[in-house]
Amino acid sequence: MITWEMPVTMNELDHLRGQLNFAQEEIKYLEERSEEHSFLPITNQRGLTRELKRVISHSEQTKTVNSFLCIYIKNICDIRCQYGRRAARAALIRAVEIISENILESDIIGSLGGADIGVILTVAGKEEAEKKSKQLIKALENKNERLQLQAATGIYVLREGESASRFIDDADIDLSTIERERLGKFRKRAGKSRRSVRGRRKEDASEDDID
Repeated sequence: MITWEMPVTMNELDHLRGQLNFAQEEIKYLEERSEEHSFLPITNQRGLTRELKRVISHSEQTKTVNSFLCIYIKNICDIRCQYGRRAARAALIRAVEIISENILESDIIGSLGGADIGVILTVAGKEEAEKKSKQLIKALENKNERLQLQAATGIYVLREGESASRFIDDADIDLSTIERERLGKFRKRAGKSRRSVRGRRKEDASEDDID
């Protein structure tokens, strides 16, 4: 059986083109929205991971060194419990503003979820990353801020042949290691202080017995 198809008119063709353009714009819009954070003015982890992959590929081509910072706002839970959810959100937004003000335009900032923020430091090795880490902690813990923040950072220098998720995980491991060492030193000093206080109390008690 032979069937005849009616030729497509120019109006119909223009209509189909319009529908295709609209669909393409809608897909682009949805892709962009899928990488936006729900309330922070930065990309989410999906967008940050995509940028990290791009930087890795570029650094392999240009043989440049880049680093990744994992920044954790340690007292967000305390702010949340004491002042409420809106205050915790405001604190995270302020943290993002402070970080953004203290990095280069070529650096890339994004959320890692929760109170974790990631920063890709472009053309920066370990020494530069350590300096930037200290600078950011100092800026975040500025006593003049309305909401006092406490921050911790981890560093990982990007290497060829490794995945973006590996970089994020290793920077997080570095952060956890530094914090464990810091807490260990703090507890050791606190233990010495308690022993010193107990020693003084014993001396005072002995003097009272003599009297």
